[in-house]
Amino acid sequence: MTTMTRAAVLAAAGLALAFSAGCGSGTGKGDDLHAKGDFAGAAAEYRKAYEKSKEKDKVALVKLARALLEQHTESKEGTAAEWSETYQLLDRARQAEPLPAEVDPVKDWELANASWEAGDALAKEGKHADAVKMLKASLGHGRTGASVHETMARSLIATGDEQGAVDSLLVALEQNTDDGQLLREGAFLADGIGRKSDCHELMLVAEALKPAGFKFFTHKDIHNLVSRSYFYLTTGLLETVFTTRRLEAQRVKDWLKDEELMTKNWATYQKRPPEEVKKEEKVYFLRVLYHLYVAHGMAHVYLCDFDAARTWWENAKAIDKAKYRAPEDVAQAVLDDELGWPDHDMALLEELRKKK
Repeated sequence: MTTMTRAAVLAAAGLALAFSAGCGSGTGKGDDLHAKGDFAGAAAEYRKAYEKSKEKDKVALVKLARALLEQHTESKEGTAAEWSETYQLLDRARQAEPLPAEVDPVKDWELANASWEAGDALAKEGKHADAVKMLKASLGHGRTGASVHETMARSLIATGDEQGAVDSLLVALEQNTDDGQLLREGAFLADGIGRKSDCHELMLVAEALKPAGFKFFTHKDIHNLVSRSYFYLTTGLLETVFTTRRLEAQRVKDWLKDEELMTKNWATYQKRPPEEVKKEEKVYFLRVLYHLYVAHGMAHVYLCDFDAARTWWENAKAIDKAKYRAPEDVAQAVLDDELGWPDHDMALLEELRKKK
């Protein structure tokens, strides 16, 4: 069930209370105030009626819960305690069904909205264990959307439930989250608990949503450096990791075998480019090779094999800089910047891992 908008909350709850105006023991004053749009005043009167009946008046209970839902929805200022009470009263009313005919049964969307607001407020107050309980209740009542799973993930991280946090982030991803930073944090968590496939998916989407600042050429960029396809230089192989969101363990193993097979001649290529390279491009070949090393390092970041990433970047640093050439239309400042990419990427990776 989709979440109702704030306006729909007020309208639906208003109709339910208007329908029952004048009915129920001792709720007349509250009904009059509610009809005037004074939700806080109505809630106060309904509370009096409910407490006077020693909490036996089901009509007063439902009206109190719904008036509080309207009050806090309209004011946008409900505290965690106030939203928690609203949910508890709505839940109590649900448990009290069947209700008298003059009031509508409590709806799932009412319970979902109240528990979501309570969970969100509790999380903001740092009461994460209680927040998790409320957020689970909200999901159980049909709350949808990335925000509830993002909030759940943050609270689960705070309570030490890393498995649950990763699970929540994967659902947030499916529900179109745009929080790349949170997904990256989740990727490092997934790596730490051995969930490599989940780590890759979270890392890849995180980089797409909010790039951390790694510097590298994609397989397409490298392909554009030269006129030929250079399939033997694995630009096609890189595409698999750069573009495939979900890589299961066996597929990663196959990719690593292909990487080892297709890169075994790279040490030789540093001294002599392969024969397939056009004569006029041979002088630029080390630049192509350099960017392949950097790109393979980034591929291993996406695969969450961070030690391997560092190894590839170290390989890039070992390229003979004296022979690093590019066509005349590439400025020297550009080339100088490129040569600093491995150090930049290694430093950034360590910074991100410390923040996890």
